[in-house]
Amino acid sequence: MRDDLDSVPPAIPLLVIEVLGKSNSPKDAYDRLKNLWPEIQSQSRFHMENFSLAAPKNRRPDELNIYLDGGLNLFDARVGCADIDCRLEAARHLARSLALVGDTLWITDYLTEQFLEHGKVADEKLYRILTDTLVLSELFPLIAAGIIKFRSPWRSVCESCNNAFDTQVEEMVEDSLKEYSSEFDIEKMCGGGYALHTGGTYHPSMVLRVYPTKWLGAQRTPTAEEAKRNVARTAIRSALWTCDEASKGNGVLFSNSAIGMAAFVKREQKLEGRSSLRAFDERRSVQIPWVTELNASQIVELRSEASKALPALRELLARHLTVAKTEDKNPGALIDELRWQAVETRNELENVQGHAGRYWKAAYATVGLSISAYGLGTDGVIPSLGGLLPILHLLIEHKGGSKKEVDRLQRRPGYVLVKAQDILKHAHS
Repeated sequence: MRDDLDSVPPAIPLLVIEVLGKSNSPKDAYDRLKNLWPEIQSQSRFHMENFSLAAPKNRRPDELNIYLDGGLNLFDARVGCADIDCRLEAARHLARSLALVGDTLWITDYLTEQFLEHGKVADEKLYRILTDTLVLSELFPLIAAGIIKFRSPWRSVCESCNNAFDTQVEEMVEDSLKEYSSEFDIEKMCGGGYALHTGGTYHPSMVLRVYPTKWLGAQRTPTAEEAKRNVARTAIRSALWTCDEASKGNGVLFSNSAIGMAAFVKREQKLEGRSSLRAFDERRSVQIPWVTELNASQIVELRSEASKALPALRELLARHLTVAKTEDKNPGALIDELRWQAVETRNELENVQGHAGRYWKAAYATVGLSISAYGLGTDGVIPSLGGLLPILHLLIEHKGGSKKEVDRLQRRPGYVLVKAQDILKHAHS
């Protein structure tokens, strides 16, 4: 675990370590959260006042900083499935995909603000936070390793700039609904509410449940058009906001929101000299063999063991992710290529290591004979030494050559799969 957990919002380690980690049952976790609430609240307020609006640090140009948006932004309650099984699976998918290839993953900190309210805490809120804690625990090895980091949802913006931004968003909402309105589907529910299926606006599609709410003292259910507009507004606002932060942080945007990504692309096409920010649609994601069976702790281990190969794997995936839709490139071809590389890389590694072992065994026998000659008499020391030096030189050269060959193989994308196999084999042994 890193020593800089101080940079993590304090609510996160407290929830994972002190609440969930020391609880024996859901009831125990509930009681611990309730008892620790004043302490978590105090630390969260201090963090909010002193760190949340800090200016972003300058990052290296060669770093891959991934900014997550839409349903990939796992703690945004406005999007994504609320079911805990779905959320845990989304967290595992994130760990096995983007957390492997990215230097840093940036998730919005929607947790700290939940501890800022005064007054009595409702049970509903406590259970919601406990659900968030289960998701956090799935990702905590990556958080502790400094791979997943949290960015503040708050920004200091003047009123005129904020009004201009809202106007831009509303214009984009109108344009987007013309294109995406037919993607939505309505399913009536009991009690006057309905389920809004988002269709192709998100991948995978979400189901948002709309219930009657109080409006001017009366119960009112938002119309389907109002619900659609709210989905579009949320997606576009979030995508543009995240794009801006990713651009400032020399980052890459990943999102599962088609409607948000479309708005971003349209805005970029209108700008002169637009930034080099790259944005990827989650629908182009790839399931890497064997990696999909690893947990977050094993992903941290894999990143360390196969660190030399990650840049090459990253570029290979980037070419796949950015391929034009008109090319209709088959994702299976990329998987087949990675599988073949894994087999080829393992075979070559075993061949190099086996050959090096046989060479050293024979070479050491020769050295042993030469050194033994020293004991035959002082007259033979100089001639023997003269014959020994070329052999030692040859040994050093061969060792360097073997290291270079192994280093070359360890930089191939397929080496990531080789190490993933090794980690799984070790875990199951």
